[in-house]
Amino acid sequence: MQYFIGIDNGGTLVKAAIYDENGKRVACARELLEMEIPAPGWSERDMEKLWEANCQALKRVLGISDVAPEDIKAISFSGHGKGIYLVDEKGRPVRKGILSTDARASGIVQTWQKNGIAEKMYEHTHQALRACQPICLLRWLAEKEPETLAHTKWIFGVNDYIRYRMTGIAGGELTNYSGSGMMDLDNRCISHEVLKLAGLEDLMEKCPPLLNPEELAGFVTKEAAKAAGLPEGIVCAAGLFDIDACAIGMGITDHSRIAILAGTWGIHEYISTKYVEDSRTGMNSCYCIKGWYLVEESSPTSVSNFEWFVRNIVRDKWMGTHTRDNLYDYADHLAEELDIHENIPVFLPYLFGGPAHSNAFGCFLGLQANHTYSHMIRSIMEGIVFCHRQHLEKLLETRKKPCAVRLGGGICASDFWVQMFADVLKIPVELQDTEEPGTLGAAMSAAIACGHFHSFHEAVEQTVHIKTIVYPDRKAGEIYQKKYEEYLRTVKYMEGY
Repeated sequence: MQYFIGIDNGGTLVKAAIYDENGKRVACARELLEMEIPAPGWSERDMEKLWEANCQALKRVLGISDVAPEDIKAISFSGHGKGIYLVDEKGRPVRKGILSTDARASGIVQTWQKNGIAEKMYEHTHQALRACQPICLLRWLAEKEPETLAHTKWIFGVNDYIRYRMTGIAGGELTNYSGSGMMDLDNRCISHEVLKLAGLEDLMEKCPPLLNPEELAGFVTKEAAKAAGLPEGIVCAAGLFDIDACAIGMGITDHSRIAILAGTWGIHEYISTKYVEDSRTGMNSCYCIKGWYLVEESSPTSVSNFEWFVRNIVRDKWMGTHTRDNLYDYADHLAEELDIHENIPVFLPYLFGGPAHSNAFGCFLGLQANHTYSHMIRSIMEGIVFCHRQHLEKLLETRKKPCAVRLGGGICASDFWVQMFADVLKIPVELQDTEEPGTLGAAMSAAIACGHFHSFHEAVEQTVHIKTIVYPDRKAGEIYQKKYEEYLRTVKYMEGY
């Protein structure tokens, strides 16, 4: 039996998982990633601590498994898109990494939308601008921290940085870079014209060579092997944008299904041989299967809001008797105390920003003295699902309704929440037998890079297994429909506030 490691760097956790050649997860280790918020709308991460957390997760997963290190054939990476990680000539961080929940460049986006630059960029990128995209963050740095860019050698995404620390070789992974707002989507290359529109054409030389996801991108160095507990010389694949890793890890190889990821961001995506040419959907990017594009609707409005509430509002109540592993059991218990008809506040899950072009903030509306933790937890659950439905409905303007959606992310640990998804969306929800599709997708790319599989299609056939289908309850759906309409009215009110 051969084994492969997939490591995923998300908004709150780094997860390292070992998979066998049949897609069975042998072991998984998680490390909490520290987020710093030095100013309103900012979210940053110490890059040395990020590397240390990756090494610790790898050491732990190897320690708790029965797999001999010499049986690990390859490793690869999945991680959040957008954001930016900069290193200097010697490979040292130039400043702290910037995450995908960062909004400091919102003013730049607004300016480019008003003066027509955003529209001109769209002709090349086919992406609606987001403040957290590298193109916007680089413009912000050029204006506010020019010395940072002067000392920068390479512009990395999170995967590129971790892979660079593993191999010592600089590269920019294609799928992740294709969400940067800097790529010519037709030609799959960094667009000089877009950089010129942004006033950043001199940064072209700081963009590393682009790599395909399954491409062999180097080998674990002696130094990295010692730090991470890996054998020296293990194959490293380029890796994937986390939305690609999750989609391929959920078995998305044609248009029959839509994938929904409920994590730090709420991601809704399908693949197509043609990107959406108008602006009906926010994002088009390159998929990990050559010749296919990923069509996406997303915002940072998912489980990150729930975890923020638990960590900051009910921390003492929860931490006294619970661990993170049963966080969702705890939430289910509170939410199920309430009848579906009971009056609860409306929650907008906009703590880290809302959908594109929304200026509303996160809030509870209709909070009353009789409401308890249970009311607020259930309100958050419903608000998150309602926002997912909003995105799904926008995505369905560009294609037919699927026969089912495949759901991934931390939310799958909650049976109650998954059923709510099916009821609110009014579509069957398919769940697979792995909890971490992102690490599985990364492990697939590793297996291809070392020659175990010939393609992602072959890898999916061997490793992806659907364990259950959750069907919508019609009566519950009718009740949620009324609640959803109230949610939309709240969104409209808060956007005009």
